[in-house]
Amino acid sequence: MNITYKIDKIKKNNWLNIAFDVSKDDLYMYSEMGEGAITCVEDSFSNRPEIILGKLEDLYQTAVRAGYEGIHIICEPSGGYECKLMLLAAQQGYATSYVSGEASSKFRIVEGNSNDKSDQRDPKVIFKLAQYGKLLRHRILETAYEQLRHLNRMHEQEQELKTYIRNQLHHELKVLFCERDWKEAFWYGVSGRAVLKLYQGNPYKIIKAGRSRFAQRMRK
Repeated sequence: MNITYKIDKIKKNNWLNIAFDVSKDDLYMYSEMGEGAITCVEDSFSNRPEIILGKLEDLYQTAVRAGYEGIHIICEPSGGYECKLMLLAAQQGYATSYVSGEASSKFRIVEGNSNDKSDQRDPKVIFKLAQYGKLLRHRILETAYEQLRHLNRMHEQEQELKTYIRNQLHHELKVLFCERDWKEAFWYGVSGRAVLKLYQGNPYKIIKAGRSRFAQRMRK
């Protein structure tokens, strides 16, 4: 028999884990307090700063009265809607963590034998993941670093958009000039740029200009 030991960091810190499922308009929370006879706490409220701050303060006072040192706010990334909750919690000095959306999806199947999302059930799934220590670090960076990360995301999105547009352009050119076996590199060369500049890649304009006029302009 092999016996190993590990440290339960969640219990060691004596935080009250509070799990949230976040939507655009509402927050759904779940927590458990005590040992033996467990007290389950559930609530839902609007995703608005003044309401969030009031609820977090109430939860903190409840946790302190129950013997906890503080509260630990946990949620999964929800398209940016969770930023308000996490920022306000961190500013108030509460612990904050994420759980992976993929882990939530898979654990949802184990917990309820279904992968369907439920605003009332999802906080319980997130809470269970926190109990198992499946947490991701929530970081608040200095303004300059946060701006750099945002600009880097914008740059990556711009590159992806350019690639998408270029692929769409190549597809349309192949449809318009289906009888020509022009490689994609042709459109980035002198002749390809000339066709796009003089005729906007429009075969009807090329035909209207006439063969001799088209050849003369292209030779120039």
